[in-house]
Amino acid sequence: MKETFRVLFFIRKAQLKDNGLATIMIRITINGKQVQFSSKLELEPSAWSQKENKTIKEPFLNLNTHLQEIKDRIRALYFDLASRQQTVSPIRLKQLYLSNGNEMFLSYQFREQVRIFRSKNGRNITKATADCYKLTNRRIQEFLWKRYKKKDILIQDIDLVFLERFYTYLRKEYNCGNNTSIKYMKRFAAILNFAEKIGLLQINPFHLFRFHIEKTYPVYLTEDEVELITRKTFMTERLNKVRDIFLFSCWTGLSFRDICQLTASGIERRDNQYWIIIFRQKTGNISQIPLLDIPLEIIKKYHPRFEEGSSDEQLLPMPSNQKTNEYLKETAAI
Repeated sequence: MKETFRVLFFIRKAQLKDNGLATIMIRITINGKQVQFSSKLELEPSAWSQKENKTIKEPFLNLNTHLQEIKDRIRALYFDLASRQQTVSPIRLKQLYLSNGNEMFLSYQFREQVRIFRSKNGRNITKATADCYKLTNRRIQEFLWKRYKKKDILIQDIDLVFLERFYTYLRKEYNCGNNTSIKYMKRFAAILNFAEKIGLLQINPFHLFRFHIEKTYPVYLTEDEVELITRKTFMTERLNKVRDIFLFSCWTGLSFRDICQLTASGIERRDNQYWIIIFRQKTGNISQIPLLDIPLEIIKKYHPRFEEGSSDEQLLPMPSNQKTNEYLKETAAI
């Protein structure tokens, strides 16, 4: 069955603006289904011919050029989608037109989807997770420029070869281990999977990509090694700060993300003992942790007036997760 597709313009004579002008509306019709929205162009009602579907009087005749450009743009988007055998609907065309075609570019998808993920109706991801998505986008942009001399890429141009090359780039350029590289790839996959769900992507290359996680065996510090780090005074303030944060984590059992959200309002005093009351990021469960002498001294060092009130100010000077890991490696080497 042949698909019917039309783009028409009309004005709302009954809804004139305060200046007496009428807005020219755009109506897209596909197989009887319609959507209409403003072209943001205005004119006097007497200057419009609905039969000819254009302006017929000065000084509004120049609007016809803009209307033709709008029609050509929407038609081009329609035939582009149809040529790639993607689902075409009036709402889909409207969204694509209003995004100026940016919707089909990867960087736009990263920005828009992170915004959706952080919304009330989305996944409601944390700022830290959103930052991880933004970092992944930056790494892809760097890779695009170094490998292809491009600043962006259409999502339909991403194939399995591109994914494998980006994975290799992370391993070689940033010396990422397999599991760290796979975390980048999983965030990348989340973007393309969502684009596929909303009809932007017909063939998702991540269906062919192999996510292989290598089993790791963490090496734990002994009590003597923790004591050695505790006694060590470094030549730079940044290493001393990261050392303190690491020791705080050792003595409280809190993860990096949990420490990032720790504020004075999360510290309570009960029977001459301070307690950390915190919702854990990973599990969502509440934890009540007694503050021992060493972590208490670390808090007092960076937030000496934490006892005075329920401030929402961050208790410890937290660098980024990436910088923290970098400085910890430097600490280990020393």
